[in-house]
Amino acid sequence: LEQPFQDRVLIPLMRSILQVLGHYGPKQSADRLRLSLQQAGNPGNLQPLQFSGIRIGLAVILVIVFGVITVSQGLPLTQILMYTAIGGVMGYLLPGIWLGQQIKRRKKNILKSLPDSLDLLCISVEAGLSFDQALGRVSEKWDNELCKEFKRMLTDVRLGRARRDALRDMSARCGVEDVQTFVAAVIQAEQLGV
Repeated sequence: LEQPFQDRVLIPLMRSILQVLGHYGPKQSADRLRLSLQQAGNPGNLQPLQFSGIRIGLAVILVIVFGVITVSQGLPLTQILMYTAIGGVMGYLLPGIWLGQQIKRRKKNILKSLPDSLDLLCISVEAGLSFDQALGRVSEKWDNELCKEFKRMLTDVRLGRARRDALRDMSARCGVEDVQTFVAAVIQAEQLGV
């Protein structure tokens, strides 16, 4: 009861409604949608079903809004149907466009912070820190998307995952080619004992 009413009631209610609506969306793209949400930085801590629920809900809302507006204007039936269909399509497509913009922005942020992070990582390793300690130092230094991924990767390693698997997951979550090249080089160096 110490939490605000919004956190206790409204947000869980909205999440459950979105979850229910998400069951009516397409099922085949759940894995691809999960990866897209991870590459966008998991905005709002959304699950794939909840994002599908947002798409379905917004499509229904825009169909209703466009339908009411066109009927109140006294348009012919064909135009009413056309405009409501356009509203439904827009409602379904807008969340996907927003997610694509979030992915682009996050990738740009990661790409922009990569050179400084690699420079500090190289200096830290040359100064005698282990690779994990150097990654920890880099993740403490800045608060950007790449450092958040480094922190998550280090947490996975501390929880018992193999470093190789944690690095591959980080690379997939980032979706940036330069990060994938860096991860491949680190994995190869670890396999060779460098």
